[in-house]
Amino acid sequence: MATKKRILFFCILLSLLCPLYAEGIENTFKQRIEWSSSEGAYQYKLEVAAEDSENSNFYTTENNFYELHLLAGKYKYRVYVYDFLGQESARSEWSHFIVNKASVPQIKNLPSAIKLPANSTYLVLELDIEDVAAAALAELINTKDSSATRGALVVAHPKNADKDFDREGSEVLSAKEVVFHEIEPGTYSLRITNPSGLSATSAVIEIQEAEPPMEVVQIDEVPEEYYSAIVPPKEEQKEEEPKEPPVEEEPEPIKEEPKVIAEAEPVQPVVKEEPKEEPKKEPPKEEPKNEEKKYLELNFLAGGGIIWSPYSGNIIKDHSDSIILPSLDINMAWLPFRFGENQKLGFELNGIGTIMGKNATLYTEDLYLALMQLSILYRHRIFLDNLYISLKLGGGVAFFYQYVEYLSYYNNRGQTQKTTFLLPSATVGTSMYWLPAEHIALEVGVSFSHVFNKTIRMGLLNPYICLGLRF
Repeated sequence: MATKKRILFFCILLSLLCPLYAEGIENTFKQRIEWSSSEGAYQYKLEVAAEDSENSNFYTTENNFYELHLLAGKYKYRVYVYDFLGQESARSEWSHFIVNKASVPQIKNLPSAIKLPANSTYLVLELDIEDVAAAALAELINTKDSSATRGALVVAHPKNADKDFDREGSEVLSAKEVVFHEIEPGTYSLRITNPSGLSATSAVIEIQEAEPPMEVVQIDEVPEEYYSAIVPPKEEQKEEEPKEPPVEEEPEPIKEEPKVIAEAEPVQPVVKEEPKEEPKKEPPKEEPKNEEKKYLELNFLAGGGIIWSPYSGNIIKDHSDSIILPSLDINMAWLPFRFGENQKLGFELNGIGTIMGKNATLYTEDLYLALMQLSILYRHRIFLDNLYISLKLGGGVAFFYQYVEYLSYYNNRGQTQKTTFLLPSATVGTSMYWLPAEHIALEVGVSFSHVFNKTIRMGLLNPYICLGLRF
């Protein structure tokens, strides 16, 4: 019984700590310290201390190495050698080393659509990337064939290094641009991978083909052929000059001619203004609105599973002829809070129902169980754009309806007994959440619910699969 209590406590503690794994991700990496073996050494003692600290930690080993889990910072160490009598035979000098910080990259403010420059395959993505190293790898992943195109990450290098660890080597820098060459139009996802192996993938972005540049024709002089349709040729004017004296009305056509020419001059700005009007007809850049904010993050799922109790002397064994029971599972979730591109937090109301039946010599019994529980729900996107891992922790009530029918003369012959009661419960669970289509959701998971009762132990393990809608 004590062992199973420890297992339950461990599951609850694990569900509380999992959402905070990003802050302590550096603890998952090991640091291996090695030294040269010493002849006649029976045992080694490793002393490790922070660079500016007087407190040391000691580790004993028979090998010439030791693996540690240290936070980012500057450290020093030395090794003591002991012989088989337990006496110290040698001691090394202090050696210094740096543990760099490992982080999951954070991709922010990435546009959902971008156009290539005209007549070029050179692309500059302007965005905000945090928690990266100078040697981080940037790639555009084609959603059709999964091919990867490498780019150059423009990292902002700090002027002064942090006193606790090496910022240049740690994954704590930021970037504003990613430069790519030879990019073709299509749909891609941006993936940033740190030297530690931790990576992040963005939502899908559309790279559009550039529109052909508008040709602006500027005419400095209007061809003479254009004026010929309005003004008589100059040669004809020269021939008419000698005829002007005998005719009194000759000055009138001479005055009219420059007026016609002056009226033709405004034609030039009309020709220049035509190409300027066309760019105004371009559609606004507000067309791509395929953002995730349009979803309310409401989920309605229903499905089924099985229920089994890991306790010995449990409620299922006492009230059912079978140790494994079918279950009906209904989940309703709402996730209004977002942290970056990959994390969501909200609430889930879930219901689990099952029926236990038992046929004894003197009676038959049916026990109906319905669990209604409200949980805090945390989801984190992994691997693919539409695949999440979920963690749940909460509590609620368990409703029981017992129907007993006596079959013999023993104790209440021919009568039935009906009993209902409510008990508090606590639950913890995890699941994989997948969006195969825009509004279709599939969830596969397992939950453990403990019903608090002094007379009988009630612990229910429920693997399930549900299908539903996402809005």
